[in-house]
Amino acid sequence: MGNDRIIEMDYTPDGDHLFVCKFGKLFRLDSLNSATFTLDANPSVSTVPTPITLSNITPSGLSGRTITSVNVNPSNADHVVITLGGYGNTTFVYESKNALSSAPTWKNITGNLPSMPVYDAVIDVDDEKRIILGTDFGIFASEDGGATWVEANNGMARVPVFEIRAYEWRPWEGMSMYVGTHGRGYFKSTSLLTNTKKIAKTSVNNLRAYPNPAVNQTNLEYNHAGNVAVANVIVRDMQGRVVDQRNVSITSGINTIELSLQGKTAGYYFAEVNVAGKKSVAKIVHREFRELKYS
Repeated sequence: MGNDRIIEMDYTPDGDHLFVCKFGKLFRLDSLNSATFTLDANPSVSTVPTPITLSNITPSGLSGRTITSVNVNPSNADHVVITLGGYGNTTFVYESKNALSSAPTWKNITGNLPSMPVYDAVIDVDDEKRIILGTDFGIFASEDGGATWVEANNGMARVPVFEIRAYEWRPWEGMSMYVGTHGRGYFKSTSLLTNTKKIAKTSVNNLRAYPNPAVNQTNLEYNHAGNVAVANVIVRDMQGRVVDQRNVSITSGINTIELSLQGKTAGYYFAEVNVAGKKSVAKIVHREFRELKYS
């Protein structure tokens, strides 16, 4: 693999494959669980034991770039996200959905992310479309697999984030994330501990938000099966704080409730519609945030 430094490594859930990123190179070691290694058989530690194989799987066009991290989906070994550093470029995040194949294909998912170095990434164990990045300007996140990125720096400054580690301690909970910054110490986020899976299931049938992501305003579409009723609409931020609340009259069938996001901080919000003790929830991405300027 050359004598330059290893920047980061990550392994598949079964421990059989190891991804290694270096300057301008990405490698994969396979069949780790089948190998036998002893110091007696390999006294110089210079020979890769059989049947381990080493493959160069560097995406095309990245030979001169620093690959800052490699991140394996904890639920899908074929799903890998890599990040890249350096200013003066336009691509910083790549994704593969067949990372264990002999020749993986890579897709640029930089999307609308500002042109800045990205140092690390996390793929949500419960939702592979949710990807969290550590960048030169803090945390950015996507709910749609990288098509759209929003700033997620609530509670911390826009400082370089070099490491993110995420753990789901209990299978019915979301992830806890641990963030290492440059010069501002460590942070912990439990924003995804809000029963992510249950929220997704609740919001599918009778409540949806559109447009989503939204800029300043969105609409809640609520399908009511009963008679005329009063619905209590509550909007909460990621910390659970109520940022908007009101009662609206609804009728049987599809009801459209206009929801203003004007003046609210960019990020994620939960909209609740409560009718006769039954609650439906939709997650909203608010894209209205200040333009980042670089010097």
